[in-house]
Amino acid sequence: MSEINFDEMQTVLMTQFGEIIKDNNQVKLDVERRYNQEKQQATDSYNYTAKEIKSQFDSDTQAINNKNRELSSYMNNLSICSSKSKEKISYIFDIFNIYPSGESFVQKNRAAIDALKSYFNQADDFSGKINSCINNDKKTVKSLLALFFIEFFFLWIITGTIAKFFCYLNRIDDTLWILSAAIFSFVVSISIEFNYIFTFYLKPKKYYSHILQITIEAKEIYNECVQKADQLIKNEERLYNERMAENEKKHEKRIQTIEDNYENIRQTAQKEFEAKLAELHRRISAYKQAVDTSSPRWDDEFWQSWNVASKLPDMIRIGELTTGRWNGDKSRIKDCQFSMPALLPFPSEQGILFSINGEERNLIAKQLQSLLLRLTASIPPGKLRFTFIDPVGLGQNAAAFLHLADYDESLVTTKAWSEPRHIEQRLGELTEHIENVIQKYLRNTYKTIEEFNSYAGELTEPYRFLIINDFPANFSEDAVRRLISILQNGPRCGIYTIIICDREKNMPHRFDIRNIGRHTRVFHSYENENQLIWGARDFKCLLSLDEPPAQEYFNTIISQVGKAAVAAMRVEVPFAKILEKAGLSPEAWQRGSTAEEIRIPLGPVGANRVQFLELGKGTSHHALIAGKIGSGKSTLLHVLIVNLALTYSPDEVQFYLIDFKKGVEFKTYAAHALPHARVIAIESEREFGLSVLQDLDALLKRRGDLFRKAEVADLKNYRRKTSQIMPRIILLVDEFQEFFTEDDPVAAKVSQILDRLVRQGRAFGVHIILGSQTLAGTYTLARSTIDQMAVRIALQCSETDSRLILSDDNAAARLLSRPGEAIYNAANGLVEGNNPFQVAWLPDEERDQYLDKINALARQQNFAFPQSQIVFEGNAPAASSNYRAAETFFRLAGRADCHQRGDCGAVPAAKRQQSGDCRARR
Repeated sequence: MSEINFDEMQTVLMTQFGEIIKDNNQVKLDVERRYNQEKQQATDSYNYTAKEIKSQFDSDTQAINNKNRELSSYMNNLSICSSKSKEKISYIFDIFNIYPSGESFVQKNRAAIDALKSYFNQADDFSGKINSCINNDKKTVKSLLALFFIEFFFLWIITGTIAKFFCYLNRIDDTLWILSAAIFSFVVSISIEFNYIFTFYLKPKKYYSHILQITIEAKEIYNECVQKADQLIKNEERLYNERMAENEKKHEKRIQTIEDNYENIRQTAQKEFEAKLAELHRRISAYKQAVDTSSPRWDDEFWQSWNVASKLPDMIRIGELTTGRWNGDKSRIKDCQFSMPALLPFPSEQGILFSINGEERNLIAKQLQSLLLRLTASIPPGKLRFTFIDPVGLGQNAAAFLHLADYDESLVTTKAWSEPRHIEQRLGELTEHIENVIQKYLRNTYKTIEEFNSYAGELTEPYRFLIINDFPANFSEDAVRRLISILQNGPRCGIYTIIICDREKNMPHRFDIRNIGRHTRVFHSYENENQLIWGARDFKCLLSLDEPPAQEYFNTIISQVGKAAVAAMRVEVPFAKILEKAGLSPEAWQRGSTAEEIRIPLGPVGANRVQFLELGKGTSHHALIAGKIGSGKSTLLHVLIVNLALTYSPDEVQFYLIDFKKGVEFKTYAAHALPHARVIAIESEREFGLSVLQDLDALLKRRGDLFRKAEVADLKNYRRKTSQIMPRIILLVDEFQEFFTEDDPVAAKVSQILDRLVRQGRAFGVHIILGSQTLAGTYTLARSTIDQMAVRIALQCSETDSRLILSDDNAAARLLSRPGEAIYNAANGLVEGNNPFQVAWLPDEERDQYLDKINALARQQNFAFPQSQIVFEGNAPAASSNYRAAETFFRLAGRADCHQRGDCGAVPAAKRQQSGDCRARR
């Protein structure tokens, strides 16, 4: 892709579109809210005013009516001479003062009110007099009553006594006479008091006529007031109607003003919205053109002359986005509709989940091939790996991409996987890869694999895509847990997951699909449209995935990428670059000391670190190397030998090189007379190899004698105590399995000596490095011996060999995907000791140049090897002169002792093979 930042462009356009729609909707809501609020306020104000007018009218009329009724009641019940007449008359007058608009009423009816008041005052005066009379007469009545009883009693006594006496004289019955006396006394007493009682009723009579007249005139004035009150009520009704009409008019005017303002604001907002939309359409058109130029549609002529990508893309084109009104989004503006290419950022922070119905799976699976082909065409060859899981289609959904396995199986993890146990294994491998990336590469230095790759140079990690069809079919609970872990941690480690999930299927026990949704970009299928719902931050739209291109273009892309991947996957980290990183400048060549340990660089680890081979310290004394053909094992051995010769002088380290292969890997060291090499065996025979081991076994004994004399236990203390240089010995055997191809005495002797060298050699500075293509086989080195070799270096190999060279539970080497990629393990192969690295690349020409420089350094230092160098070539014709030279060397070597310039070993002459050439180099 071009330098255009499509991620930013798409984000900006989508954000702008969302903001335009959101702002427009917000403006509409604000305007409508304001319109409704103002309209409601006007209506509320209108209703409130109307209510106030009505309330005032009702209050006034009700008060008038109520007081009229009270006045009428008081007037009708006005009792002349009542003890409460004064209060009633005063209250009647107060009624007129509290009428609504009472003050106005009093002013207009002052004369009548004054007259009524005068009448009421007179009535009050008369009532007072009457009340006074009544109060006085009440006392009189009481006196009269007492007097009556007194008169009656005395009269009865007197008359009764006279009657009784009369009857006594006449001797007649006195009962009738006594009763007659009582009646007589009562009649007389009543007659006496009648005058007073008559006077009580007639005395106030002269006042009653005045009060009656006043009452009559008051009623007339009352009737006049009632009539005027009725008129006042009519006036109130007229005033009420006028005020209501005025309120209605104001309300209508205010509503019209509000509607006019609303329409003006709405039109202004619509114009602004249309202007923004037009500008957005212009930018989208430019964006479309840029995308079509950088990532053309499948039907573009560009693909007829397409070449593989050279750098990573920023975005991956997946389809077309369409916006506008649709059932899933009610907030869309009717006329706001456009389409634009749909791009996904790469690398992404999330995986992808297609949540579909079962009926749509075939269509989505087909369209997914378009997305995967885009990835294949957009990512540089060799930087992309696929892992296909297809439990229902059994590989049919990945068939088009499995052609990549014809070029390199690691491009598609060999095949598509469908069985539950295979699914768990593949997910386990990806989880293991994530652990390795986090712990070995990223650590706390890099946030993501992209940041790491920007510094890693040749060691950039490829991007891996896990493609899962028909989830959750054949997924166990363990597999689901691994998948969640991959979704959580995979993106930052360069592992991205694409899942097609049938939401109608039953999910595994105790699993919630939302756990996947939290770590993925979710696309839901849209009903009856063969489209998906694209959910963005501020808006949603429809996504139509691209259909795959014509089969011709499809196959062409796969073929070209596969071919290019084979070459691109070859990683070559220059040997000189590793020397520089390790601080091994020419000034430091051959200045190292092996008194403490051997430490040489092998290749880079991650972006900035270097992996060293370390022997002679702790438990790291011997090394086992394994890798299949083409894994880079030979290159590793050359790097190891050359780095040893560059770091240390021949006084510090000496080699015994044995190569059992049908090749000439070590011949260059003989040709260049590598001063560090004591023995160089090319295409060696087993018997000669045994001779070398016997020589080293004898060397152990000689050094043992020296150490005992010096009273030391190891080489480090020997050199410290004697100040004598004693070189460390490196026995390097390539394809050491050849020792054990036959079950014979040679194999038994080799196994015995090797076990002794491995167990005892560490104290005497003898280090064994064994290399092989495989450790599998009926006859091999004893496991107990292998267990004593703490350092394991595994290159590309099978799972079985990975478990053999590392440990039973360590199959990490099976995941190595390119030549030279290796695992350095100094923990007897335990998983926790795995340290992946890349073997430095040392071409033959460059290697020979370094050998020349090594020889030049030896000459500058006037180095003179004390004994002859033995070179055995199993494929060379016999030469008697060489035999004689070798025999002389063996004889001298047998009597040689250890001195300050190095060790002399003996290879018995009897072990020479007539089929080869063994010569001594002076």
